[in-house]
Amino acid sequence: MFDLFLQGGTWIMSILTVELICLLFAAWKAPAWVREIGLLVLVTDLIWQLKGMFNAAEVVQ
Repeated sequence: MFDLFLQGGTWIMSILTVELICLLFAAWKAPAWVREIGLLVLVTDLIWQLKGMFNAAEVVQ
C-alpha cells in the first residue's frame, strides 16, 4: 500500500488522505457535508489527472 502511495505522488496522495479523513469525520458528525467533501475530492482528482495528461503530452512532444 505504501508503494502505491509513493507512486501516486506524496503531495497529492497526502491531500487525498486528508480529504478521506474529513469525509469519514463528516459522515459521522455532519452528514450534510459529505456531498461537498466528495465533490472536493472529485475536483482535486480531476485537476491532478489533467496535470498528469499535460506532463505526458510534454514528454511525447
